[in-house]
Amino acid sequence: MKSIRILSSRGVQLIAIVLLFYICTLPILGVIFYGVSAEGDPMTAKDYLRLLGLFRNSVCLSLAVTVLAVLLAILATFTLFRLRFRGRKVLRVLMLAPLVNPTFVGTLSFIMLFGKRGLITYRLLHLNVSPYGWQGVLILQVLSLTTIAYLVLSGAVGSTDVALEDAARNLGTPEGQIFWKVTLPMMLPEMTAGALLVFLASMADFTTPLVIGGNFRTLASDLYIQITGVYDMKLASITGIFLLVPCFLAFCLQQHLSRRRKYATDQSTGQSIEYDFVAPWVKGLLIAGTSLLILFFMTIVLLEAEGQKTEYQQENAGDPGQLHIVHPGNLDVEVA
Repeated sequence: MKSIRILSSRGVQLIAIVLLFYICTLPILGVIFYGVSAEGDPMTAKDYLRLLGLFRNSVCLSLAVTVLAVLLAILATFTLFRLRFRGRKVLRVLMLAPLVNPTFVGTLSFIMLFGKRGLITYRLLHLNVSPYGWQGVLILQVLSLTTIAYLVLSGAVGSTDVALEDAARNLGTPEGQIFWKVTLPMMLPEMTAGALLVFLASMADFTTPLVIGGNFRTLASDLYIQITGVYDMKLASITGIFLLVPCFLAFCLQQHLSRRRKYATDQSTGQSIEYDFVAPWVKGLLIAGTSLLILFFMTIVLLEAEGQKTEYQQENAGDPGQLHIVHPGNLDVEVA
């Protein structure tokens, strides 16, 4: 019986390896092989320089998005899980609002808020600024991907063993040093995991640069254009190879950092993870910053819901002369 169980477990492992190779590894090898060996016009130095420029844009953008998203996620996680205040359970739920808002939908909402005729920039602040360019892509990706890092970090904070923090506190260590030398190092594996997810999502995002990037292009957006617009599969495959390299290196780096820092903790004692000693001004600043971030999330979600409602009213209106249209570039356009 024991030998049968061993054979069956090995059979399951073999099937899993074959499926993993067929689903994940084989398509990647196919893209690499097609990009290297496919017939077509040879790649010129100009083409490679253009791909290197797109590579730089993608990596720099993804690194900036990763740093900002993880920092905001740390701010929100510690505020909503380690501080005591009323309404934090509601804020935890609202923090997940971007998950129900697709990237393309959030892009349109962002244009409605910060476009040249946006609700905030034009109506409230009377500014004539353009949201198009790398700045708009950066802001949108940070807002949409912060929640991913927050989900990973919230699980780590919720299972933190505070015994180490209490031990450091009993030895007279200041709260700031406890945070930097005890709390954050214990969360490093989760922080790197969240950073990896954000980096990969930013590298793979092509809708945001296409809609709001203007002349700013990334490898993912150019890959989409090569497939659907130009239909140059050879160039698209080579672009995919350029896109694969930083993603694979980021995965290897995350695995290396996670293996260097592993901690065995025990949260079975049911101890409270909330901070007891926080300066009132620090607590107020953290709550205000997190609330402002969540308010921005909800504004984008509710604005898009209102836009869909307006579109539905347009489709079912009886008199075309009374239509009230919400347009991304110009928030309010009346049709006479």
